[in-house]
Amino acid sequence: MVLFWSALISGLLLGGLYALLASGFHLALGVINVVNFAYGTLVVSGSYAALVLNRWFGLDPIISAVLLTPAFYLIGLGLWPLLLRWSTHMFQLITTLAVALILEGLLLTFFGPDVTSVHAPYRGAAIHVGELSISVPRLAIGIAGMALVGALGMYLHRTYGGRAMRAIAQNAAGAAVVGVPIRRMSARIIGLSTGVAGLAGALTAIYLPFSPFDGFELLIVVFIVTALGGLGSLTGLVVAAMLVALVESFSQSYLPGVVYQPLVYLMLIAVLWLRPEGILGKGRA
Repeated sequence: MVLFWSALISGLLLGGLYALLASGFHLALGVINVVNFAYGTLVVSGSYAALVLNRWFGLDPIISAVLLTPAFYLIGLGLWPLLLRWSTHMFQLITTLAVALILEGLLLTFFGPDVTSVHAPYRGAAIHVGELSISVPRLAIGIAGMALVGALGMYLHRTYGGRAMRAIAQNAAGAAVVGVPIRRMSARIIGLSTGVAGLAGALTAIYLPFSPFDGFELLIVVFIVTALGGLGSLTGLVVAAMLVALVESFSQSYLPGVVYQPLVYLMLIAVLWLRPEGILGKGRA
């Protein structure tokens, strides 16, 4: 029974992290239909940026995450005119893939291929409830992930900028007619998506080791979560993140490790066969 509760709690907390990771990718895809193949590598870049700030200045990864979010937002604004403005979907795929490969090459050059991690004094801390042991960093990041996704939802529904983004997603031509600055808002969407990637990368560095090769693996995770949840619903994104994380957690606890990915793919196929728009999808975010 202890194993069951441990797997359940670990899965729920991991789901909070997956929801945060996927929210930035979901935003760009759902609003302006951009599939950013560099997204996973941007997350890894956030982890390495947190590593540099930790080694050079002794900054805690949480403080680094706060500092890196606006920095990555500006990087996203720079990516928009260079790679995504006026481009076709094929050009977007090719250029974002090229950015991913360039970033991976730079990380390999400066940091090497070895797996590394960020030092934090609370990295090994745990809360003990009876026979259960809950990692403090995983607990904090799981809760923070859900809170940040909730804040993103509030932004999209309660602010002018968020409502403008949703208007572009529903009808870009109609939004332009009523005065929404399409190009400027599209650039902000890429900036916000990239900022979330940097934030998520810095937070995951607290307790997950990483290497330059992790970008495409993370991209697969966020793509699966986005497809399962469906465009247009952050709630669906959270549900999908929880499902994927629970499947991973329980399969690692009760089944051979190689079973995890086939189970996730089967779940993805089953859900999309029954609901092509995703669990709670409604077209556009």
